[in-house]
Amino acid sequence: MNVHSNVKLHKCYICEMIWSTKKNLYRHKLIHTGEKPYGCDLCKMTFNHKSYLISHLRNHTGEKPYECKLCKKKFKHNTSLKIHLKLHTGEKPYKCGECKETFSHLKTLKHHKRTHTGKNPYECVLCHKIFTRRSSLIVHLRIHTGEKPFKCGECKKSFTRLYTLKNHKRSHVGIYSYKCDICISVRRHFFKKKIVKFHESTHIEKKP
Repeated sequence: MNVHSNVKLHKCYICEMIWSTKKNLYRHKLIHTGEKPYGCDLCKMTFNHKSYLISHLRNHTGEKPYECKLCKKKFKHNTSLKIHLKLHTGEKPYKCGECKETFSHLKTLKHHKRTHTGKNPYECVLCHKIFTRRSSLIVHLRIHTGEKPFKCGECKKSFTRLYTLKNHKRSHVGIYSYKCDICISVRRHFFKKKIVKFHESTHIEKKP
C-alpha cells in the first residue's frame, strides 16, 4: 500500500511541475506571471516572495542575525554565513573547467566563467551599458533614477551604495583608516583611500 496515496498534489498548468501544497504552487506561479506583490516601503523595490523582502529589508536596517561561531562575524543572510564559513575550512568545491581555478561558492564560479566567455547578460534599457552581474546593473540604474536608498542616520545624507554610506559614517565617529606616508610628522589621516591619494599628489606637485 502506498502511504502517500492520500496526499493531494498540485500541478502548475504552465510547466507541469508538481507541488505538495497550494502555497508552494502559488509562490511558483509568480515566476511565470512576473508578479511581485511584496514591496519595500523604503526604496520601492518589489519581490515575488515575502522571504526575499524580509531579507532585503536588512540592507536598510543593518540587522545581522547570523553569526559565525568561530570568529563572531555577523551577516544579514544565512547564505552569506555559509559562504563565510568556507573561509575557515578552506573548502573550494567549485572548479572552472577553463582555467582550473576553484571557488567556495557556485555563484562566484558562474560570474568567473563570464571572464572567459565575455558574456554580459545584464543590459541597461536606458543607455544600453552591459554588466556581468545583476547587482551591478541595479546600482547603475540609480544613476538614471537618482535613487539613493541608503540614508545616514546622523545627517540624513543619502547614498546609492551601502559601502559609500559606511565610509561616510566614519566621518561622524572619527574613524580614519588611511594615513599619508609622506607627512608622517603631522600624522595626517583620512577615511577614504582616494582622498589620501589625492592628498599625496599635492606633495608631488610641490616638489621643484
